[in-house]
Amino acid sequence: AEQSYQNGVTALIVTNIQRAMALLSNAFYGFPSNDLFAIGITGTKGKTSTAYFAATALNLGTDDRTALISTLNTSLGKGDVFKSKLTTPESLDLFRYLRQAVDNGMTHLVMEVSSQSYLLDRVYSLHFGIGVFLNISSDHVG
Repeated sequence: AEQSYQNGVTALIVTNIQRAMALLSNAFYGFPSNDLFAIGITGTKGKTSTAYFAATALNLGTDDRTALISTLNTSLGKGDVFKSKLTTPESLDLFRYLRQAVDNGMTHLVMEVSSQSYLLDRVYSLHFGIGVFLNISSDHVG
């Protein structure tokens, strides 16, 4: 709910800050997730290897138009590559990266999605065309 305060500042009151941040981030960056076919990979073991295999294969079929977000690196096209800080970025960073990828001409996305990121709603409002589940075990949070 929106509420005005005496000093003229408008505030948005939410019941789930993580979901609100993801929704607002996606909207702020112009819903870049709508312009990418996204593949999310989760599981206890094998996410990074699978993400790299999938991104390499997709790049062959998409003329190098596949972005990658992994534990090791984030690659957003046009040489825009940097070391990742988290397996799955916080939602504000995630949707900024997706905007950069779309602006760089990317059409596909392969990303590792940690179980923690699901629990913390980091990928809320990001629709995956394909979800891959690897080695789900008792170690897997959630």
